[in-house]
Amino acid sequence: MNIQDYQAQAARTLPARLDQPLSEQELRIVWHAIDLSAQAGLVAELVKKGIFHRHGLDRGEIRFQMSEINKTLISLSHATGSPAFDTLPKLPELSEQYVMILWNTMGIVGEAGEIGGYVLNRFKAGQPLDQKTLGKELGDLCWYIAGLCTQMAISFIEVLRVNIQKLLKRYPNGFSALDSRQRVDIG
Repeated sequence: MNIQDYQAQAARTLPARLDQPLSEQELRIVWHAIDLSAQAGLVAELVKKGIFHRHGLDRGEIRFQMSEINKTLISLSHATGSPAFDTLPKLPELSEQYVMILWNTMGIVGEAGEIGGYVLNRFKAGQPLDQKTLGKELGDLCWYIAGLCTQMAISFIEVLRVNIQKLLKRYPNGFSALDSRQRVDIG
């Protein structure tokens, strides 16, 4: 199976819309959960680049981002039923397509979190990773990525092609921390 076939098969199982519209409270919960995962992803990027790419760990920026995560956690707890729910700003009306974009985005961040949790839990337990289990989780992640591509009328193969072009420009001789710090694809 090639990537185009995969995207077509994934799209076949992708719902066009939800069975019922999201309530305002459900939308707020989704909104805050995606915001939380985006902030956690930013912390992960700071740590990845700081440690694995040897950019240097910016502890102050990480502390700041963690404080932003705490604010989002409070907002999420409010959105799930606290009286403060009514004081949050009104969210915009969303088209069915945008709701499905949020659904696929939620799936991507959820599956990425499951993968991270699986890897950490296996390492903490001193157990090897099971390729079959990890492969299933990676497949779920790919399904949501293909779904988001389909929702946005983006070719998954084109996403992969552009990514490889970017990486070849950034790392012409393979990955190096020096090339990572001197990102030629920015600016």
